[in-house]
Amino acid sequence: MNKVINGKRYDTETAELVGEWTNGHRYGEFQYECEKLYRKKTGKFFLYGSGGAMSSYAVPSGNSNWTGSSKITPLTLDEAKKWVERNLDADDYEKYFELEEEGNIAFSLLIPGNLYNRLKEVSEKTGESMKDIIVEALESKLEQ
Repeated sequence: MNKVINGKRYDTETAELVGEWTNGHRYGEFQYECEKLYRKKTGKFFLYGSGGAMSSYAVPSGNSNWTGSSKITPLTLDEAKKWVERNLDADDYEKYFELEEEGNIAFSLLIPGNLYNRLKEVSEKTGESMKDIIVEALESKLEQ
């Protein structure tokens, strides 16, 4: 799904899938619900949700009838964290969000796409987290 909301594009084809949750009903059942959390290349999160005619994604279709639908909802960082806490495991949480520890300060940083891709590649090769690579590089640069 590809949608523009408040002048910003949200595309499930180009964003990174963080995780998925379903309510246990089978696809096609009226109560079926599925939510997928995505992260854009900018680091922003959004939720793609879909469901049947008796789900929270149902929309009126006239004459007191309801039908299933799907939608994209932009999320704040805190909303994305809460969604991951509720629906995924601790390893998934730690992959995308810093665990709060004394002495750490969280902030966002926009970097060029090619630099992000190199960082991700090094992280996958070495098994070291992207955060640890960045902290090491900053410490090295700031000691000069």
